[in-house]
Amino acid sequence: MRLLELIVAIVGSNSILLSFLGGFLSEDILLFLTILAGTNIVPLYHVLLFGFLGIMLHDTLFFFLGRSRFISYLKNFVSKDKRKELIAFVHKYNGKGYFVLLAVSKFIYGIRAATIFYASHKEKSYLRFFIFNTLSILLWFVVMIPLGWLAGRGFSSLLQTVTRIEKLLLVVIIGLILFYVFRTYLRKVLEK
Repeated sequence: MRLLELIVAIVGSNSILLSFLGGFLSEDILLFLTILAGTNIVPLYHVLLFGFLGIMLHDTLFFFLGRSRFISYLKNFVSKDKRKELIAFVHKYNGKGYFVLLAVSKFIYGIRAATIFYASHKEKSYLRFFIFNTLSILLWFVVMIPLGWLAGRGFSSLLQTVTRIEKLLLVVIIGLILFYVFRTYLRKVLEK
C-alpha cells in the first residue's frame, strides 16, 4: 500500500510535467490524468492547460517535420500511383479539407502523426493549421475530459462506452481502407 501512496504523491507533485508529457505523447495519457483529476490527485486545470500545450507542441513539431527535406526524401520510396490512390481515398471520405480528418485523429489511437503529415502537405499556412488543430483539440477536450473526470468520480461505465466507440471507429476506418485497397486491386486484375 505504501508503494501506491508513493506513486500518488509523485504524480500529484509532478502534475504539470506529467500533463505536458501526456499531451505530447498521447491523448490517452491525458485521459488517464483526467481520471486522476476526478479523484482529486491532480488539478484538472493542470491537465487542461499543460496537456493542451503538450498536444500543440507535438502537432507543431510534426507539422514542420512533415515539410522537411527528410520526409520529402522518404516520399520518393512510395510510388506516385500509391500516393495518388491514398490522396484520392482521403479526399473521397474527407473532402478537399482536412479538419474532419484532423479532428477524428484525436479520437483514434495511432493516426495522429500521419494525419498531421497529411495536413502539413495540404496546408501552406501554419496559422490556419494552428486554428484547425486548436479546434480539433478543443473538440476532443469537450468530449473526453468530462468523461474522464466523471470516470474518476465513479462513473466508469461512461468511459468504457467511449472506449468501445473509439474501437468501433478504428475498425470502420480500417475496413474502409481495406475495402478501397481490395477494390483497387480487383479493378486492376479485371482490367488485365
